[in-house]
Amino acid sequence: MTGRRMHVILLVLALMLVCSSQSIQAQQPGASVKLDCAGPLNIDVYPGSTKSGFITCTVENPTSFTEKIDIEVDSSNLSHAAPGSIQVGPGESEDFQISVRADEGMLAQSLTLTVQATVVEISGAPPPNVAEDDEEEVINILQYGDVAISADLVMFSSNVGEEFSIEFTIRNDGNSEDTLQLTASGPFDEDMKSAGYTVSFPSNSIRLAPGASETVAIQLKAPNQVTSNAYQMDSVLQDMFGMEFSVASEFSCKDSGCISESLNFIIILEEEIVASNDAKQDDASSDEGFSSLLGGDGMTEEIGVASLMVIVLVFFISARKPPRNFE
Repeated sequence: MTGRRMHVILLVLALMLVCSSQSIQAQQPGASVKLDCAGPLNIDVYPGSTKSGFITCTVENPTSFTEKIDIEVDSSNLSHAAPGSIQVGPGESEDFQISVRADEGMLAQSLTLTVQATVVEISGAPPPNVAEDDEEEVINILQYGDVAISADLVMFSSNVGEEFSIEFTIRNDGNSEDTLQLTASGPFDEDMKSAGYTVSFPSNSIRLAPGASETVAIQLKAPNQVTSNAYQMDSVLQDMFGMEFSVASEFSCKDSGCISESLNFIIILEEEIVASNDAKQDDASSDEGFSSLLGGDGMTEEIGVASLMVIVLVFFISARKPPRNFE
């Protein structure tokens, strides 16, 4: 009886030890974490913009123990700011923000933002298991439109009925491929009346890569005679007209108003005076008398040139450029 009793006692003790071990293992904490971010992240990079944006993420602790969670961020070589770690109570969640900064004028594109949350402590001790979660969101570098227009010459002259060309260069200053729209106004006289020129564009729109430029040649045909406002310079009648060429970003016109640039040109139309010999003698006598009244030879020519320069100056002062508005 004694041997059986001892055998039973030992068996009971062994069972108690197994149950106790399983109970202790069941009470050991297991780490867990859940991560969610609200994307995508859109960033404006046009001149004058903040060039930055932020995204909100939520980290959740589904366990019954306080966790310390490390946050790691990969923003595709863009600078960023985010918390290094967060303490989250049992059964609770915490929000945090990640701010990302881009460079002004960088090309429009989509990049990847990777966020990883890893449990590094549970109730102040290293976790018994690996617990982590990650999220991938998209960073959109938004497109903007901008243009430029320039020319080496802004003053042209032609004879009546003559064909000639005006050249200028347009450039895509936006951060993505864009279609540049061309328009012309004029030539007009000082009263904004049409001068009667024929204007021909090679194309009203040109597709350019960001930073690319192209020279445009506009063909004009002068009218067959000057207007009644023409002034005389020696044996030539001259008219002066203003003309404006504009270039606009097609992309910018889709949203908040066209981004455009303009360039003003001066066009002088000349017509030679053909007179008979008698008329030439009369004109010479009149010119001498008029010159004497003005105090010497050549004064009329100086007045004509001065008048021309004043008109040119007034024209350029009155030229207007539209203000930039990228928003």
